[in-house]
Amino acid sequence: MMGGFGNLLNVNMCVGIQKDVLIIRIGVKTAEEVLQEAHVRPMDFTGKVMKGWVTVEPEAMKEDTDLKWFCDLAIKFVKALPKK
Repeated sequence: MMGGFGNLLNVNMCVGIQKDVLIIRIGVKTAEEVLQEAHVRPMDFTGKVMKGWVTVEPEAMKEDTDLKWFCDLAIKFVKALPKK
């Protein structure tokens, strides 16, 4: 995945790592809310923002519980997607 690692859930991309940045798939509505958090950015590796995806810088995950919160958002969203 763009030079990084990705994890699938029900054959749908859920979370990934690119260099030291967490990539999460959380849907458009949740992404709009989470983008208000510090150190969270729209996912844009190719010059085009991928709606419903965000990148999370390490500074946003000082505690393990922070990482878990971001991952749980992605898992909740992807579990609701139709299975492939």
